[in-house]
Amino acid sequence: MSLELLRTVAWYDRNPESKPGRYDITLPPHASTGRLEYTCPTDKRALVELLQATVLRRTAADSVLTVLGYWIFTPKGKVNTMILKAELITNTVGDRVSSELGKNIMLHPGDNLTGVTSDTSTGGECGYFLSYKLTEFNAITKLHQIPSVEPAKPDLQAPTEEIERPWWQFW
Repeated sequence: MSLELLRTVAWYDRNPESKPGRYDITLPPHASTGRLEYTCPTDKRALVELLQATVLRRTAADSVLTVLGYWIFTPKGKVNTMILKAELITNTVGDRVSSELGKNIMLHPGDNLTGVTSDTSTGGECGYFLSYKLTEFNAITKLHQIPSVEPAKPDLQAPTEEIERPWWQFW
């Protein structure tokens, strides 16, 4: 029987791979729609370094309601949470709202990020820019196999060995 030794090393030493994603388009009013998605693979973890949402009013609407660009985080098997939102509630052409994530997030296998856009106004168009940059890396590094060996038990009945030492080490 053998015992497998596992050691966790820093994420940047585990085959890192940069994964950028972006969505950039101008749209008329629409219902909430997922536009950009990332799901962490089974054997990986991911460090989210950039998450951004920007909304820009391109043409005036007849009646202004809410224009949103936002990110939803869904841990594997759990309830989703909005973690970043850019909300525009004005009708002035050229108005822009941006929001960026201020901290890093560690994604585990099965965790999901979804970029969503929504415009409940009537008429007009808005530009949306959603982006992420993350680094995927191996979850665990296997170093090697160590055979399981029972340590030798000391024989308390055996005589001890005398060690020859110079006379000054006895004081």
